[in-house]
Amino acid sequence: MATGDTVGVMLREAPPSTNYAELQYVGGGSTDAESITCWALDDTTDEFIDYYFRLNSYGGGGVTITIYWLSAAATSGNCVWGAAIRRVADDAEDLDSSHTYSYTSATDATASAAGEVDYAVITITDGTNMDNIANTELGVLRITRDANNGSDTLVGDALLIGVVITET
Repeated sequence: MATGDTVGVMLREAPPSTNYAELQYVGGGSTDAESITCWALDDTTDEFIDYYFRLNSYGGGGVTITIYWLSAAATSGNCVWGAAIRRVADDAEDLDSSHTYSYTSATDATASAAGEVDYAVITITDGTNMDNIANTELGVLRITRDANNGSDTLVGDALLIGVVITET
């Protein structure tokens, strides 16, 4: 596929068994009001959310993860996001065994108004940075807020709406 084409087909999202982001709903302002599902990541503890996905038509050029998020209340400050991929190869990966995630990070400034959506972009290089995942394989995309990073100055929860995986 070409650069910018969507290659990650999301199968489902799942909180890990520890240090997971909390599921929340934000009410929209329309009549009838929308209900925006999001995962709240704390400003004092590193928390995580996992997305199970399949690479589809991936050409091997690395991926770009776009994180769609908003601040629960803050109108200033930076949020440090991290993304890591776990390869789940056919007949080769035991999901019951431990795995060490290697994160690629990006710092994104919050919008000037609470409730405005921001786009954080993380580029992950093909190969070991992506756990050597290949086209058509299953993977786990783990997203974290690196709350204990000195560059994360956003006060309060960062609300993750969703992610998209495109070819770099």
